[in-house]
This record gives sequence, C-alpha cells and structure tokens, in this order.
Amino acid sequence: MHDVIMFMLLWLHYKRPLWVWPISIIIAFAVLALFDMPFSSMK
Repeated sequence: MHDVIMFMLLWLHYKRPLWVWPISIIIAFAVLALFDMPFSSMK
C-alpha cells in the first residue's frame, strides 16, 4: 500500500515546481499515519 502512495506522489510531482514537495511530503506522512493506525491497533 505504501508503494502505491509513493508512486502516486512521484507521478503527481513529475512536472511540478519544487515548492510542492514539502507540502505533499507532509500529506504523505499524514496519509501513511492514517493507514498505519488501524493496523497497529488491531495487532
């Protein structure tokens, strides 16, 4: 799942300015945290 998110981020950034990167890195960490929370609480 994480690979899919990373691939989508790279694809979205293919021809974007550099200032977009920090924003999307923050979004990516938020999404990963949301995805990881249910899994870690189920264990």
